[in-house]
Amino acid sequence: MRVFIASPLYSYTGGRGEVEATGATVAEMLADLDRRFPGIRRRIVDEQDRVRQHMRIYIGTEPAATLDQPIPEGREIHILQALSGGQALSAGRRRSPETACSA
Repeated sequence: MRVFIASPLYSYTGGRGEVEATGATVAEMLADLDRRFPGIRRRIVDEQDRVRQHMRIYIGTEPAATLDQPIPEGREIHILQALSGGQALSAGRRRSPETACSA
């Protein structure tokens, strides 16, 4: 199956954003990725065997709820890193580059 990798994980895949993997479940797919790209799994899954809070795994367009979730034949997998932070601005208000850098 094709697995699309979040750019912060490119150092594990040799700079590749798309790799191949096998597995009938999310856990099996991650184990296969870790065999091919040692260390990548620990960046996606925590010590309690849960997907890290800032990571998301999608099977096609559906989020994977658990590591034991089956992966249907022919589906693409997307491993994404969630972003957080920033400052909400009121409608119509824009920040200048000078103030944006100081926040």
